[in-house]
This record gives sequence, C-alpha cells and structure tokens, in this order.
Amino acid sequence: MNRYSVDLTGFTPEEYMAAEDFLSMAVAEEDRARVAEHFQEALQGSSGDNVEMRIPRRDGSRFWASASYRPILDADGGSLGFRTSTRDVTDSKQAEDALAHLNDELVDEAAALAEANATITRIAATDDLTGLANRRHFYESLAKAVSLARRHGSPLALVSLDLDGLKRVNDSAGHEAGDEVLTSFADLLGALCRAEDLPGRLGGDEFSVLLPGIDQSGSLGLAERVLAAVRSCEVLARRGVTVSGGVAQWTPGELPDDLLRRADEALYAAKRGGGDAVVSGG
Repeated sequence: MNRYSVDLTGFTPEEYMAAEDFLSMAVAEEDRARVAEHFQEALQGSSGDNVEMRIPRRDGSRFWASASYRPILDADGGSLGFRTSTRDVTDSKQAEDALAHLNDELVDEAAALAEANATITRIAATDDLTGLANRRHFYESLAKAVSLARRHGSPLALVSLDLDGLKRVNDSAGHEAGDEVLTSFADLLGALCRAEDLPGRLGGDEFSVLLPGIDQSGSLGLAERVLAAVRSCEVLARRGVTVSGGVAQWTPGELPDDLLRRADEALYAAKRGGGDAVVSGG
C-alpha cells in the first residue's frame, strides 16, 4: 500500500495485514463475492481492468473504486501474486447514477405523455355516452376504408341502424331512460362486431357499422343478428324499442358519401315499412 491508499481508506498496511479476513475489511459486503472471483483469477496469472467495487473507510463511509490487477510472475513464469492499482471513481459513479435516475424520469415522463396523448386521441374519437366511434372519427375511418378497398379490390360494406321508439321513451320516461336505451344498444352492438369492424354513433339514435372485408351478404347477416339481439334484450324490450337497418356494399368508383347515402336510403325504407326490419341497398 502506498500513501494514496492510506489517504483513501484511513487504514494502514499493518491493519490490513493483521485483518483476519482481508476481503471483509477491504471490500463492501455486496461486492465481496464478485471481487473474490477476480482475486482468484489474478492469483492464477490473469489480468483484470476496471473492476468496480465499494471500499469501506475507517470512518464508516464508503467510496467507489476502480481496480486493475496485474500478475507478479517469478523467473519461470509462475504466479507469485498480483499487483493492484486502485483509483477513486466516486464522482463519476455518482454522476452515472444521477444520469441513470434522470433517464428513468425521462422515460417515465415520456410514457406518461404517450399515455396522455393516447387518452386524448381516444376521447377525441369517441362518443361520450356510448363509447363508440363518434361521427367525425367514423367519417374519417370510412374514407380510409374506401381508399383501401379501392386500392386492394377488397369488399367493404356498411350497415346503417336507427332505434325505433327512442323519442317515445324520452318523452314518456325522460332522457335518463333514453340514455339507458342508447348505452344498452351500444354495448350490444359492440359485442356483435369483430375487432376489425367499427361501430359508431353518428348522432341521436343513428348508428352505423363499417365492415371491411365483408360483402353484402355478410353485412345483411350482421344486421339480422343485431335485430334479433335487440328483440331479446331485456332493457330494450321493456322500453318497447326495436331497431331498423339498411345495408350497402361499396362498388368500385363510389365515394364514401355515396356508400353511406345508399345504406341510409335502405334504412329509411325499413323504417317506412314499420321498422324492426333490414333492407338491402344493393
């Protein structure tokens, strides 16, 4: 040990030599097993660089050290021991820890910001009452779906739905009862759709479902299932509410508004016929 080592630790060479267990005195407990492995390698003639450890001081404090080991060999190349060079790297370790902590905080803040942005995006695209897509988001998605269908030649269909009897419920039982009807129907509609489908509330008691990859027959089948589910729904049956539907399949060259208009025209035909029915708009 040189004077620098004594200044770093506060212990004298004699105290280290007299220690019953050198490692227990010279290395912090949490680093001891790892450093012992490096010592064994050094005793066998291996070199080691930048081995970091915490070293206790006489006053009970500790400091971070970076040690390098070099073997001491006899004339025949045998290992007599090893030489250790140690330097205090506490400042750099503290800077690393501070940087890592700051990085963790930045990662957490970035994750929180991403979550907040996702929440804002979801709120902006969602109908407050039903949790379905709102009118703006549905129209944007319809335009994208038509563009994809045009590009890939894939089928695309639309189902327009309108609740029969909601105005009567609002007038006789109040808007709270009407909201119960709307949310019950929205839950039912969402449960019947595939993950790739997009059910939306376009306003009042008007709903639509965008069906990518589905043709006229498939959209008609979904509409029929919705009508059957509404008839068997206790909340809707108690209020005397049914649903009417109109379906249309996108045709090449057709604009998004044209598809929606044809589905709506089929819906109005169903309502003129007395409701609780589905009409195909071709």
